[in-house]
Amino acid sequence: MTLKNPPVRASRKAIKKLFFKVRSETWDNLFDYEKHNGLHAHRVKGPDALHAFYNVQGVMTWLVERDYYSPEDFDRAERIPGHWSGLQVRTHTLAG
Repeated sequence: MTLKNPPVRASRKAIKKLFFKVRSETWDNLFDYEKHNGLHAHRVKGPDALHAFYNVQGVMTWLVERDYYSPEDFDRAERIPGHWSGLQVRTHTLAG
């Protein structure tokens, strides 16, 4: 279930775009109760403290374990050329 070239981490907004099979409203609920549903275990440190970031591979595994996606869904996505190329992860640095 490991995909070629997915981003390592993603914000909540990016997670919703990456895993669009889950409705936006459902994601909002999952994020609200992440400590109870296990999603919190996949949080990682992001470039700023204002936004939550998640390990993408961990979220993929979590989605399969909860039957939101199947491993075959990710296998099909891997065969789509440039599937991950539309997502850009940027970091901003303030000039001092």
